[in-house]
Amino acid sequence: MFFAPNKAKKPTHVAIYIGNKEFIHSSSSKGVSYAKTNNSYWKPMYIDAKRI
Repeated sequence: MFFAPNKAKKPTHVAIYIGNKEFIHSSSSKGVSYAKTNNSYWKPMYIDAKRI
């Protein structure tokens, strides 16, 4: 999953989708954490996702 503020073209943050509408990511303030895909902070910054 790729995220960027204000729908920027280049992502500034990445995460791994783990199922059940959740993803895992790392932040400088909280370390590794889980979040929901409909989280009010992350949802507007979502750009795209790719399967690898």
